[in-house]
Amino acid sequence: MTTQQSRALAYEQIVSLVEGVCALPAVATPTWADQAAQTLTRAHPASLTSVLVGQISPQGGIEHLETAGAAAAPGVADGTASALSVRSAIERLGELGIDLASITGRALAADDALGPGWARRGLGTVWPAGSCSSLIIGSHPVGPRELGRHLVVGIGLMGPTDAGDADRCRGMIGAVIPLLARRVLLAIGAKVSGPSRWLTDREQAVLERLALGLSVREIAEDIGRSPHTVHDHVKSLHRKLGASSRGELVARALGYIDDANRVLGTLAGSMVEPKPIDTNRATPIGSQSSMVEPKPQAATRLER
Repeated sequence: MTTQQSRALAYEQIVSLVEGVCALPAVATPTWADQAAQTLTRAHPASLTSVLVGQISPQGGIEHLETAGAAAAPGVADGTASALSVRSAIERLGELGIDLASITGRALAADDALGPGWARRGLGTVWPAGSCSSLIIGSHPVGPRELGRHLVVGIGLMGPTDAGDADRCRGMIGAVIPLLARRVLLAIGAKVSGPSRWLTDREQAVLERLALGLSVREIAEDIGRSPHTVHDHVKSLHRKLGASSRGELVARALGYIDDANRVLGTLAGSMVEPKPIDTNRATPIGSQSSMVEPKPQAATRLER
């Protein structure tokens, strides 16, 4: 591959990464961290990635894990099983083995972040033994610094890779991690989140249909539940998302306002370009293609 071709590929990958981050759910869905990890696999076609958010001490101790996820790029053999193993290992991990001061706001090779023998230390131990040729670790604060919340990502390059691959990947992750941290803040909020913050699968299904402009009765018919049950889910959504109207619920789902109900820029500039949707079938908010602008008629129906 020529230098020009290599640069063109890197540009395509960073654009894809940014698009993927901007399309992540704007609310705390059950699979948020897994989807974020899946987005990071765009940095390399043979990568196994992890994402965690929690309160972490300056020495790297995990004091409270809010969420964790993992994903494998299509080119990784046994990718699903490997991703599940990585996520499970992170959920049991008590120590990252990282001095956060040395890595906050950027991405480093594991040798620099964890030191020699990184595969036997902290975050380095969650990857399948002997399968990860290079590991890149990045971190960024989330919310007020006094809370000690951080986003930490790991990008394992699986199989044979060269130094150029690792350097390009590290550069891309370093560039995109501040944007990913802002998306974390939008979805999870500025305060430490507990179980009551995260949507259930059923609440997610109701919210995505509200975003399409369906009435309570139509949602009930669509998901096979009673209108009374759907009303209960809507009440729960109002509480979890801090919304006082259905319009605010939709705005939160689409990333137009944050958890303090502050408008985030213009509607045109706050999201990636919306894709056409089939209004006969709801697209899950937890999917990459779900962040779409509501149609004008949907807004009218929500006011009824």
